Amino acid sequence: MNKATQTINPPKFIRIRTTLELSGLTRTSLYRRMQEGVFVPTISLGGRSVAHIESEVNLVLSAMAAEKSPEELKHLVKYLVDQRQQAAA
Repeated sequence: MNKATQTINPPKFIRIRTTLELSGLTRTSLYRRMQEGVFVPTISLGGRSVAHIESEVNLVLSAMAAEKSPEELKHLVKYLVDQRQQAAA
């Protein structure tokens, strides 16, 4: 199968409220973790609307559940953001 005929699975966007419910974090803690680089950043949906990519949130939450260190979480987040940028190119 060539690249033109491959099925592309679009990312599923989830709003902050859903991310908070999944993670159990407070809004302040979530934004602090994003600022520290240990949680994936949001993407703009236009205007003032932002969301997370569900698969990225699930990967970070799984890493947190596995008690990965902050440094390991930072590496994971950087990898996920890099993959986002490569997919957009």
